[in-house]
Amino acid sequence: METQYYHAVSKKIKELRALKGYTQEFVATVLEKKSYSNYQKIESGKTNLSILDAKKLAELYDIDVIEIINPEQSKGDKIFMNKNCNNYESKVKLNISIELDGSIENLEKSMEILKKINGLL
Repeated sequence: METQYYHAVSKKIKELRALKGYTQEFVATVLEKKSYSNYQKIESGKTNLSILDAKKLAELYDIDVIEIINPEQSKGDKIFMNKNCNNYESKVKLNISIELDGSIENLEKSMEILKKINGLL
């Protein structure tokens, strides 16, 4: 189920990029990646999407970050991070990475996102 979750997130960010007509290079620049291949790894599911990158993508696509980190719920399916899901902990392990760079702004953004995630659990 964890693999299915990461696949859904990767698929969602790829779809969003394609809908806007953005290149991977452009999105990598927005996410401040050193090379577009770093973003390509996220989109292909080889690297997990960080919470800060999810926030930046949500801003880029003008959507709520929940639509990125919980793509199945945004479609109406409630198989991930749903309060009504039986035995939640045994079904899904959600790894969240937060990049701390010392800035208060990024810390506040990360805290905001974590509060939204916590509200889904």
